Order: sequence, then C-alpha cells, then structure tokens
Amino acid sequence: MDTRLWIGALAERTGVSTHLLRVWEERYGLLTPERSPSGYRIYGPDDERRVREMVALRDRGMAAGDAAAMVLATGTGPGSVTLDDLLPALGEAIAAFDEPRTHAVIDRALAGNDAIDVVDRLFFACLRRLGNKWESGEITVAQEHFGSGLIRGRMVALAPQGEPAGEDAPVAVLACPTHERHDIGLLALGLVLRREGWSVTFLGADTPVPDVVDTARDVGAAVVVLAGTEPHMFAAQLEQYVGDLARLPSGTTLALGGRAATASLAGRHGAVLLESDPFAAAADLGGIRGPVPARTDA
Repeated sequence: MDTRLWIGALAERTGVSTHLLRVWEERYGLLTPERSPSGYRIYGPDDERRVREMVALRDRGMAAGDAAAMVLATGTGPGSVTLDDLLPALGEAIAAFDEPRTHAVIDRALAGNDAIDVVDRLFFACLRRLGNKWESGEITVAQEHFGSGLIRGRMVALAPQGEPAGEDAPVAVLACPTHERHDIGLLALGLVLRREGWSVTFLGADTPVPDVVDTARDVGAAVVVLAGTEPHMFAAQLEQYVGDLARLPSGTTLALGGRAATASLAGRHGAVLLESDPFAAAADLGGIRGPVPARTDA
C-alpha cells in the first residue's frame, strides 16, 4: 500500500493548511518530503506523525519553534520518546514558569511510555534535580514549588486510570499526618498499589490521625500507610495519637513511610517500615492482602 501523500492530502488528513505545512518545513525543518520527477513534494508516514505531534503541542499552548524542536529532538513517533531526553526539557519549562510547555513535555512522555515509568524516571528525577538546584541556589523556592505543584497535579490525574479494583481487592488508606504537606511519594505508592490490584483510599496531606483511623475502620482497610518527611513532627504526631492508632482493627496493618520513618519509630508503634522506593514499598505490602470487615457501628 502506497502511504505517500501529496501536500494537499497531508493538509486534509491533519487539518493543517498547505501554507502552514510549507512554513513548518522551511522554517523548522519539521518535514522531509521526497520530490516527484516533476518537483512536487511527496510526504511519508513520518512527516504525518510529526505534523500531528506538532499540532498536539501547539494545542497545549507551546510556541511553534519550541514545539518543532521538541518533536525533532524526540524522534518521529510516540514510541521513540526517551524519558532521559525529556528530562532537561521539563526542567527548563519549569524554571521558565511555562505551564503550557511543562504540560506539553509531560504529555509527550505519557504518549510513549508507561505511566508508572514516567512517574519514576521523569517526575521523580525532575523533582530531585529541582531540589538539588534549590539547595545550590540555581533556582528559587517559587520555581521549585511551581514544578512540584504541576507534577503533583499530573500524578493525581493519573490515579483514576487503569482497571478498577475488584470487590475483593484489599484496601489501603494512605495519608500524611497533620502539618505534613509533602504527599508526592504517597501518590506514587498509590499508583503502584492500584496497578497491583489494590483499592486505594487516598487522604493525602495534612490529615488528622484520628480521621485516618476512622476512615480505615469505615472502609475495612487491610493497611494504613502514614508518611512524613519531618522526623520530629512525624514522631510527635504518632505519639500524640497513639491511643487512636490503637483503635485500628486487629486485622489492619500500620505501615510508616517517607524520610521521617525509621526502624525504631516503626518498632515503637508495631508498624511495618516501608522502603522509600514506591515499587519496593508496594512489595513490602504484598503479603497484606486480606481485607478486614468494614465498621458497621454508627
């Protein structure tokens, strides 16, 4: 089957005018047509893919030059995108407070890669770079907050994707105690657990421990994960609400994660200490599969 297209046919298939196609070809080198014996442009499948990718990036609000550079830098099809290639582009877009471009880079990554891989190899890698650059004075707190906020939003949007958990799926309640606002690691754990067949009740940042316990009882949680990054504050919250934690049903496992979680803290509260890596943390919870009966009292 001949997949070559004249410029009029390419324009019709992509919704881009012939004039604009010529501009993108001549100004940015986006298209590489062959020439017929009569000198007419003949376009192939790679040209059509690049045009469609260019249109998608432009729809996100990215400037034409930036969009063309990204399409050319990351190959001719979604499967050719490498997350290592996209990492610098994501960091540059965040540093420039360029929200449309940031979303466009993330869209590009998700188009050709597994969502969990994007979280692990692009989002987390970018957050580490932002943290290092903030510590060295290369970027401001505002830039770091801008980037982490956008990345967190995209991770929240990924949560509903995939097959819903079955009726017999174990339930995990994930939360950060009061005053703890860093829940990106917990979001990642939730994504991995959902992939592994868990039902996840995500409470997120700054959740009072008594409310976490009540929720766990209401939904019949097999596990409650509390995560924190500030050691003193995290330990203080657990000590303050030790009586509430004792209300967890006997069949519910308490697990602690994040930088603030330590072996000694987990030991004092009879909790499982989770690895910082979400895949390893999910594996730590792999043996806890049986749900407990949901609470029926008022």
